[in-house]
Amino acid sequence: MAQVLPTILTAAAGGAIGAALRVGVVTFLVPGPWGIAMLNVLGALLLGFVLTWFEGRGALLTVFLGGGVLGALTTFSTFAGDAVRLATAQPWSAGLYVVGSVSLAVLAFVIGVQAAKVLS
Repeated sequence: MAQVLPTILTAAAGGAIGAALRVGVVTFLVPGPWGIAMLNVLGALLLGFVLTWFEGRGALLTVFLGGGVLGALTTFSTFAGDAVRLATAQPWSAGLYVVGSVSLAVLAFVIGVQAAKVLS
């Protein structure tokens, strides 16, 4: 039980950073659904790297980066909402957004895992 509170606080601290980064990017750099897609793909790449690189090395760092920063940087709920809004306005765009986002995120995760293995 003593390890639970530090783990939760570590995830919360990382989450605050990730959420602030996400809001900053989609507000000032790449607004709208394509900014969310970009962050989700980038987050998948980085999560693949972090989970592989830090496996067995640093549990709290993995919680901070993976569950906290990258968990809050990426967002499935906003992705889903954007897909529905795009489907209403431009159905072809929604299809591209959903298929492209998911495909690129999975590919990015695999690339992140492989990069961590090469650099280990």
